[in-house]
Amino acid sequence: MSYNGWSNYETWRINLELCDGLPADFFSENIGELPNAIKEYCVEYFERKIYGLTNFSSETRDVLTLAIVNCFLQQVNWREIASHMMADEESEAA
Repeated sequence: MSYNGWSNYETWRINLELCDGLPADFFSENIGELPNAIKEYCVEYFERKIYGLTNFSSETRDVLTLAIVNCFLQQVNWREIASHMMADEESEAA
């Protein structure tokens, strides 16, 4: 299944909302492990958002929120996003 030219909705959405806004030096600093670096960045982003908005120690619904986010992130094709970033970097260098 594809979505807007990406392998799935989750990959398209994460690239659109988070990866297009990555700092300019993110690519060069993480070139060796780009897919993992992108994934870690996104996971940390959502954890900061969720922990900042909720109290995990006392509310069950917050655990559900984290579970839903993790399920969404598991569907993301991190290598596809990395390949897209690499292609963008190469076209800018040319």
